[in-house]
Amino acid sequence: MKSRSDFSQPSYKNLHVVMKVENLAVGYKRPQFVVSENINLELKQGNLYCLIGPNGSGKSTFIRTLAGLIPPLKGNIYLGERELSQLSRKEIACHVSVVFAGVGSMPAMTAFEVAAAGRFPHTGFMGRLSHFDRQIVWDSLKLVGADALAHRFFDRLSDGEKQKVWIASALCQQTPLIMLDEPAAFLDFTSRYEIMHVLLSMAHSQSKTILLSTHDVPLALRLADQLIVAGHHKPLALTSPEEAIQTGVISHYFNKRQLIYNPSIHDFEPEGRNFIPIHVNFEAPQPVAWSLFLQRMGLCLAKHDEKAWLEITVKKDGSFELNRNSKTYKFENLSTMSQFLRYEKTIPME
Repeated sequence: MKSRSDFSQPSYKNLHVVMKVENLAVGYKRPQFVVSENINLELKQGNLYCLIGPNGSGKSTFIRTLAGLIPPLKGNIYLGERELSQLSRKEIACHVSVVFAGVGSMPAMTAFEVAAAGRFPHTGFMGRLSHFDRQIVWDSLKLVGADALAHRFFDRLSDGEKQKVWIASALCQQTPLIMLDEPAAFLDFTSRYEIMHVLLSMAHSQSKTILLSTHDVPLALRLADQLIVAGHHKPLALTSPEEAIQTGVISHYFNKRQLIYNPSIHDFEPEGRNFIPIHVNFEAPQPVAWSLFLQRMGLCLAKHDEKAWLEITVKKDGSFELNRNSKTYKFENLSTMSQFLRYEKTIPME
């Protein structure tokens, strides 16, 4: 059995720093436009970093600057112990791989060939793949769950399948740092979750440092090891998901006039929504979709001495009994009760 000290090694503080930025300002020079400045942070091995922020807050500009595709307006970027500006493109490609959303079509290329393009820093663009290179490609495709797609034409894949192949291509570069700009853009929820979970697994199992930008704040809060939060005319904030919620960073950076972040449901909701208090008696275990039902109906559990609009009893057989103004209504499931409340008996608090 492992001792307590075994589980604490290596500590987060002792993890290898893959990239560090000091007093960084990112933006564009002609005409000069500063997107964000005074950025100081470290990216450590084995972590999934999610870069979140509203549209126009500079997420793509930040990633392109860290990848060496846009020169910084000010400050320094260090890749390991070396300054990024002193490295050649090939040297950067051996340490950083980048995946952008919505990359153009690849006619007449198979998924295997697209993934294999990631070996170019090691073989040259026209280089031949050795047995060793081909094995790396197969291993990368398998790791992201795309090995079954290898012989299919890339242009005939779904968006989610294409993203897996692009991530496999990034893996083929065998870099310690992988950056992805909106890898889950245009994907349905299950595909977004799958891609994010694959990246999280890669970070932990392969000791990769992965930085990705995403608009899916609730999903980032659930899966990211660390968040980098960007905002309009606000400094970039490096924080854990828990700290981002507890300290109000999410609310400060994302709340708008008509939409606010509710930490109790880990999602956003309309501002000023008034929840109607109800009393609930549980004769059976709380239904799985109970919290969703209350939120959707605009209901909340009443306090002990608070007046309740209605009373609901969850019966032992899984049915529901609703009492309102001395009248009793019975329902077989939450769905029929929610329809009743929504369309038949939406009565304001008296």
